[in-house]
Amino acid sequence: MRILIVEDDAEVRGIIEAMLTEAGMTVATAATAWIALDLLERNEFNLMVTDLNLPGGLDGKELVCYARSRHPSLKSLFISGIWGPVGDDPVRDEFIAKPFYERELLGCVWELLSREFPQEQVIITSAEASALAVVEAKIRSPRATVPFGMWPGIDGAAGECGGMDTAC
Repeated sequence: MRILIVEDDAEVRGIIEAMLTEAGMTVATAATAWIALDLLERNEFNLMVTDLNLPGGLDGKELVCYARSRHPSLKSLFISGIWGPVGDDPVRDEFIAKPFYERELLGCVWELLSREFPQEQVIITSAEASALAVVEAKIRSPRATVPFGMWPGIDGAAGECGGMDTAC
């Protein structure tokens, strides 16, 4: 299994890499979403483990949204020191809060990798298409800002997921 780890903290990234490598996984790492995008263009991954809060104008949720537009069966494990549900796809998404134990990480990874996802049934809703357009605009112009209310499902106030209930 090939796993991409996206984590800006070098120490945390190294620990996760060691845990997964020792468990027999093939691992690539990236410190930013931009590096991850480059790796995703050149490699196939079964799973992306990504921090939610990444530097450089593209966060973990946006990264997964864009990556899935290119690799629909990519599964994701979100990690963050801020607890809360973030994934919108119960088949492809999981979340664990930092700090976590090795058994928690490996349990989530194995659980995600064992889930079946039929690629041929990928359907993009209009809300997902809108969110993807915003992410693609950020990728084309990383210095551009996107008005907060432009995200589907976010009206400027924190929603049930603390304002993180975007469509992807």
